[in-house]
Amino acid sequence: MIDVTPLLPRIEAVIQQELASSHAPGLVVGIVQDGVLLLGKGHGFADLERKTPMTPRTVMRWASISKLFTCIGIFQQWEKGKFQLDDPVNKYLVKGKIIPKKKDWPDVTFKHLLTHTAGIGELRRGADILVKGFRLLTFDERPVPPLGTIHDLDLPLSAPPGSKYAYSNIGGSLLGFLTQIFSGEDFQEYMIKHIFTPLGMDHSDFDRGPRVDGLAARGYKYAQGALVPATPWNNIIKPSGGLASTLEDMAKFAACLLRKGVYDGGKLLRPETLDLIWTPHYWGHDAFK
Repeated sequence: MIDVTPLLPRIEAVIQQELASSHAPGLVVGIVQDGVLLLGKGHGFADLERKTPMTPRTVMRWASISKLFTCIGIFQQWEKGKFQLDDPVNKYLVKGKIIPKKKDWPDVTFKHLLTHTAGIGELRRGADILVKGFRLLTFDERPVPPLGTIHDLDLPLSAPPGSKYAYSNIGGSLLGFLTQIFSGEDFQEYMIKHIFTPLGMDHSDFDRGPRVDGLAARGYKYAQGALVPATPWNNIIKPSGGLASTLEDMAKFAACLLRKGVYDGGKLLRPETLDLIWTPHYWGHDAFK
């Protein structure tokens, strides 16, 4: 194991520089090596008004890192034989179907969804760009609707599956919805039971609740030279961006991935499944190979 101690002053300098340049009220930094959290430190404040310090136990939103957990969930179902990666996704959708523009377009498969090559755009419909939150977000403390609010509706494609890479939050969320279908469990509850609990991630969740309440950092935006509280929002498509967690919990998840799917007695996937996940399955250009 490399001794990172001599690097800590340089790391601290970069952190302070980033805090100053980004106008962030606070941040936490962690270094995981060989499955061990070597450094976990908070900087600045989680709540400026209350002067609550940022710590490794502060709950924050992890945005698209959520998709890593969704990926683990759907591959747990794959290990159970619930589907094959080249299966058409429509085979398993009960209500809303994926609708191609042309009849000769190929079926969308699980591999397409996992590699962001399904031809699904960032919005379900173009007109949603005119709606606050794009019909994908809720604001303030309003309840988050169930995943079926989005995924029980037909989903039109914007490009032929497999023709190009196009990052898609709706496509990523659809994998979480399929995990819900295969398991018969609510997505949020599935994540708690089959990922968070086995790893001891006790302060992680995909929605508000006792696991994260009272620990969350307050959101801010930088406007007219000052940090002001931002309007709270929540993701309806939780599998793509709804994760709330702490540095300590995320370090356990990172350690699990580094240890081939096992951490402190908890097991998420078989080692060969993780090898499959880490293997590149799509190249945007031959020069990247």
